[in-house]
Amino acid sequence: GGIRNVSLHDCTVDEVFNAFFVKTNCRRGGFVDNIHCRNVTVGKAWKAVAVDTDVMYQYRNFPTFEVRTTEIGNLHVSNLTCAEALAGVEVNGDASRKIRTLALDNVKVAKIEPEVRIQGWTHAAKPDKVGQSVVIRNVEKLKMDDCFFADENVRPSSQKVRPLSPKRF
Repeated sequence: GGIRNVSLHDCTVDEVFNAFFVKTNCRRGGFVDNIHCRNVTVGKAWKAVAVDTDVMYQYRNFPTFEVRTTEIGNLHVSNLTCAEALAGVEVNGDASRKIRTLALDNVKVAKIEPEVRIQGWTHAAKPDKVGQSVVIRNVEKLKMDDCFFADENVRPSSQKVRPLSPKRF
């Protein structure tokens, strides 16, 4: 199983943990394909755009009997504006099955903060990630146009796009 052809559009939210969030882990399998997010305005978020392929929560300590990596592709985010966030973009694709396509067009975060309080929860950036507006790992085709984080135009080739350090298991 999986999910495909999902569209989120024309939304305004005061506070949200992640404005656009795709999560999975190596035990789920399936697919995530053709997901569109456009014309979204957010006041505060922990992350404006987040994709994580290693979400295990309390199950991390249990053994994995079968690895079933989720196939992820065709993620499109356009015209997303966020006033304040810990991170603009944090994408953590799986090294064994990279995200096929990620397109970011006109994504803007006005302020990148070291700490953000949302719905009564305060979340602080990890010390090694304070001030990092964009972190992307394991994406085959990345397209970024008109993306601004704290008034800085970020392109895939710029120094602001940093790979995450390898995960420790």
